[in-house]
Amino acid sequence: MNRTLNRTLSATLRYYRADLKWAVFITALLGLLCEALGIFVAVMGEPEATSLLVLSILLGGGVLVNLLFAVQYLLNNYSLLLSFSSTRRGLTAGLALHCLTFTALQVGTAFVWGTVTALVHGAVLGLPPDLPWQCIPWPVWPALLVVPTLLGLFFGGMVQRFGRRAGWVLYFLFLGVCGTTSSWLPVLAHRVPSVSYPALGLGGVVLVLVLGLLGARFLQRSSVQ
Repeated sequence: MNRTLNRTLSATLRYYRADLKWAVFITALLGLLCEALGIFVAVMGEPEATSLLVLSILLGGGVLVNLLFAVQYLLNNYSLLLSFSSTRRGLTAGLALHCLTFTALQVGTAFVWGTVTALVHGAVLGLPPDLPWQCIPWPVWPALLVVPTLLGLFFGGMVQRFGRRAGWVLYFLFLGVCGTTSSWLPVLAHRVPSVSYPALGLGGVVLVLVLGLLGARFLQRSSVQ
C-alpha cells in the first residue's frame, strides 16, 4: 500500500514539474504591472508608498493565482489522473505537495521582487527602503504559503464529493465576501480591538486548516470513478 502511494505521489510530482515555471512567469508579469502602477502613484505625489504597493499587489494577486491553480489541479486534474489507476491518497498528497511547491516559488519570487523594488526605490528617491520583512508581519508569510492549497483542497473536495452545484455555491459565496469587503471590513476593524487581531488571525488559519483537511477527506470519498 505504501509503495503504491509513494509511486503515485512521485509520478504526480514528475508529471506536473514543468508547470512550476508558470509560478515565476506569472509573478514576473504581475510584477511589471505593479511597477507601472507604482510609477503612476509616484508621479501622483506619493512616492513613499510605491514599494509597499508593489509588494502588496504581488502578494495579494499571488494568493488569487495560487488558489486558482490549486482549484484547477484538485478539481479537473484530479478526475483525469484518478482514471490512470492512481491511488486517491497518493494523488491527493501529490497534488497538494505540487500546489505547495508552486505557491512557495510564487511567494519566493514575489519576496525577491519586492526586496529589489524597495532597494531601487529607496536609492532613487532617497528614502529608507520598505523591505518585505519589515512591512509584512512574519505570521503572514507562512499563511501565504499554505492557505491557497488548503482552500483549493476544500473547493476541489466539495465539488468532487457533492457535484458542480457545490462549486457554484462556493464561487458565489467567494464573490459575495470579496465584493462586500469594503462594507464589512472597516466596521469589523472599528469594533474589534487591535489586541484581538492576533487571535483572529490564528482562528482564521485554524479554520482554513480544518477546511483543507475536510476537503482532503471529501476527495477520498468522492464519486469519481
